[in-house]
Amino acid sequence: MCVLQVFINSCFRRICLPAAFIYVCILNVFGTVLTVTIVRESGHKAGPGFNGNSRLGKALFPLMAIQGYVAILAVGSVAGTLNKTSKAFLGKLKQAHYEDGRKEKYFMAKWKSCAPMKVRFANNFVEISTPLVMLSYCLKVVVRLLLITD
Repeated sequence: MCVLQVFINSCFRRICLPAAFIYVCILNVFGTVLTVTIVRESGHKAGPGFNGNSRLGKALFPLMAIQGYVAILAVGSVAGTLNKTSKAFLGKLKQAHYEDGRKEKYFMAKWKSCAPMKVRFANNFVEISTPLVMLSYCLKVVVRLLLITD
C-alpha cells in the first residue's frame, strides 16, 4: 500500500492534481457566472456573439457549472475518504489481538511503521473537508464577479 501511495504522490503531486483542481475551479466559476448572467439578462443582449435565448447559453454553461461542482465533490471526496478510511483501518488494526489474547512485538512494530495514506496536493494533503473549502472559495469568487458586473 505504501508503494502505491508513493507512486501516486510522486506522479500527481507537482503538476497533475493541482492543475486538475485549478481547472475544475475555473470551470465552475466560469460556468456559474455565465449562467447567472444569461438568466438575469435573458431579455437583453448578454454579450457579443450570442443572446440569452440561444441554445449555447441555456445548455452549455449550466452543464459546465454542474460538472464543476460534481468534479470538486467527487475528486476531493475520494481523496479525503482514502485518508479517513486508512486512519480507521489503522485504528482497528491496533486493536487486533492474536488467538491467545496477546500482541506480538513483531506485529506492534509493523503497526507502528504504518501511516495513514494521504493524497498529497502541493505541500499539503487532501482531507475530507477539502471539497467543501474549494466549493466555498468558488462561491466567493462567483459572488465577487457578479457584484463587479452589476
